[in-house]
Amino acid sequence: IKHIDIFFTKDQKERILYLLQQLGAIQFIQMKETPISLPKEESTPDLGEIQEAIDYLESLSVKKGFFSDKPLLNESQIEVLLREFDLKLIIQHLTNVRERMQFVQTESERLYNTKNQLLPWRDLALPLKEITTTEYVEIMLGIILQKQLIGLEEERKKNKSHLYVEIVNQKDNLAYLLIVYLKKETQIIQPILKKYSFNPVILPQAKGTPQEAILENEAKIAKLNAEKQELWREAKRLLPEKIKLMAFADKLSNEKMRKDISLSIFQ
Repeated sequence: IKHIDIFFTKDQKERILYLLQQLGAIQFIQMKETPISLPKEESTPDLGEIQEAIDYLESLSVKKGFFSDKPLLNESQIEVLLREFDLKLIIQHLTNVRERMQFVQTESERLYNTKNQLLPWRDLALPLKEITTTEYVEIMLGIILQKQLIGLEEERKKNKSHLYVEIVNQKDNLAYLLIVYLKKETQIIQPILKKYSFNPVILPQAKGTPQEAILENEAKIAKLNAEKQELWREAKRLLPEKIKLMAFADKLSNEKMRKDISLSIFQ
């Protein structure tokens, strides 16, 4: 006597019983409905996270493309390849590298922008924190067209106002000016500045003079560039893990396909 277990869905029940009865010489010991229990999801990175990691490593590869170095493996070979493979650790490590790389890139761009804003003012001897309004004096930076300089100077002398103008730089038809005047003469000075199309400039907050701030930014940029190179090297050291990630992605895809098929059958 041989014992066998037969599983079938409710809508197949009558058909299966009929076929079994036709075969004869079969003893039914027990029949019961067995609920299908699907395996619980493990707290592992999902397929989207894995594919994101693969895409990132692909961007670092010399050979581009999905099939550039993707091996054709069967399921048993995949199991061997993934033996002792810590998926969570690799994904987390890659995430840390990518996030730090993004921060370094963003911070480098910010420092470059600050440096470029300060460059035309590098000959300004006044510390940037002193470019402000005091109780009695207005101190500001701004630009006008170079051809307006003569007119502005003549206007200043004609009004005999307490207006101080220092030419910090002249470049690309523009004059970069430091303007100082008494606040009580604001109603006299402002129309003059407006007449010659004076455009106020607000520089980024920084310590010391523009030149000192530029040097400090350059030092920070150099340090970030060195860190960026180290992050690239660290990311490229993880390139061999791409094959394992691809294999794991295939494994998850296959499992998801089986699960979807099971759900469609037993619904």
